[in-house]
Amino acid sequence: MGALSDVKVLDLTRLLPGGFCTLLLADLGAEVL
Repeated sequence: MGALSDVKVLDLTRLLPGGFCTLLLADLGAEVL
């Protein structure tokens, strides 16, 4: 359980920076769709 365990993220990115940010959010506990 992380700091962002109640957050859901919808990843619609195509380039590296967006995917990297999504990875960081997932590491902090967000649910990535």
